[in-house]
Amino acid sequence: PEELDAAVARCRSQYVNDATFTDRLEAQGLDEERLRSWLRSRLAQAKWIEERVAEASSVKEEEARAWYEESPDAGIVPEVLRARHLFLTLDDKDAESVEAAIREHHAAIAIGGDSLMDRATEYSDDERSSKNGGDLGYFTKFRMPADFYEAVAALEKGETSQPFKTKLGWHIAELTERREKRRASFEEMEEEITALLENNRRTESVDQLVRQMRKMANVRILKN
Repeated sequence: PEELDAAVARCRSQYVNDATFTDRLEAQGLDEERLRSWLRSRLAQAKWIEERVAEASSVKEEEARAWYEESPDAGIVPEVLRARHLFLTLDDKDAESVEAAIREHHAAIAIGGDSLMDRATEYSDDERSSKNGGDLGYFTKFRMPADFYEAVAALEKGETSQPFKTKLGWHIAELTERREKRRASFEEMEEEITALLENNRRTESVDQLVRQMRKMANVRILKN
């Protein structure tokens, strides 16, 4: 009864008020009692199907682990980098003066002892990262322009780059962390694998159930 009441309530909630709900039912040749009867039938059908596929679609841990071991290409986590940078844009600026400025910043860091963090905070044109000392957070090659990612990926952890130019402008970057490409462990993937196998088995079970019901059905076509 609670499920039926909730189903009726969901139907009612689609309309602005009870009068509109009633008018819509009447337009379809229904009243609330007939609607409840129809919904009760639909819920019963859904439960009948669920009872027959639930057991067939369950997945044990050893089955999920076997799938993991037989699928070596699944769960590959790409290389992840973390870096900070000082960025000078070329938009509406003289290219030579921008290059000269980025080289002055690099000299101040490499020779003068200034930190890239402080320089990025004060001078970087990347407003989002400059608030965090130029920190870009964690990123993969899929999230960054290729020319920038390749330059940063070539650095050793803790190394600061020479000034380099991308399509966006000039950068000085420091690689602060690298997480090597790896495969996720079974424990990390177990929930996802189990859901995948359960969904596949549910689909197969429902298809099989439909085929069985079609064989059992007694269909008669009556001609006028």
